[in-house]
This record gives sequence, structure tokens and C-alpha cells, in this order.
Amino acid sequence: MKYETDPTLRATYLQSLKHFYEVERPERNPLWKVIYAAATAAHDFNVADAVWTLQRIPMDLISWSTLNSFHWDVQLHQDRDRFQGPQSLLPLPPDERAIMKWNGNPYQLNEGGNGTQEDDGAFFLLRYWMKRYYRFIEE
Repeated sequence: MKYETDPTLRATYLQSLKHFYEVERPERNPLWKVIYAAATAAHDFNVADAVWTLQRIPMDLISWSTLNSFHWDVQLHQDRDRFQGPQSLLPLPPDERAIMKWNGNPYQLNEGGNGTQEDDGAFFLLRYWMKRYYRFIEE
């Protein structure tokens, strides 16, 4: 039996994905960019943002402490983060914040560890190879 998707349900899913993508767009998350583009066949997902993010992920995946709240060039958001700490108006570049697997807050200014943990890098590899698979980036 062939599986067919209800057109109304598919339209609802696509509308939800587009809405979610608009919320996530400022974060330049390469994974959500490729999911959005692959699911919607969209051409307006700005692959350059995704490549920029992948290029800015540091090779050193050790969890160092980062303190960005004193930077004069970082605009502060009026709302505090969920732990009542300061957060930026725009996400910080990956090489200026603590290592995270996109399960944290890219707007958080002060975070990280004490240099005793190292990440495995899967948060980079998944995004990179998905972009290669869908031919959004070439060699």
C-alpha cells in the first residue's frame, strides 16, 4: 500500500516549518537551514549564512569559559535569559561563544566550562554532510 500524505496536513506542516524557520533564521543554524530548504524546496534560505557559521566553528572543541558581557560592541537584549543572565540582541558568532550543540542559547553572553570537557564535533559534521548531500555546498 502506497503511503500518501493528506494535502491539508502537509500544508499545515509546511506552514509550521516556515514559521519556525523565521524564528530560527537569525541564529544562522546550518541544520535548520538545510531542513527548511530540503523540506520546502526553498531557494531563499541563505546558504551563505550556513557556510559562515560552519567556517566560524572553532577547531578547538574544549569547553572554555566565555565572558562577553563586558564587550562594548555587543548590544544587550532588554530581556534576561532563563537564568536571569544578560543576553545579546543578536546571536554571537560560534567562535566567540562557548561550544554548544545548538541545544543552548546562542544569545547567552557568559557561559562555558573550565576546560576539562571536549565536545565530539557531531554538531558540525551533521550540518556539513547534510549540506553536501543536498548539494547546497560543494567541495
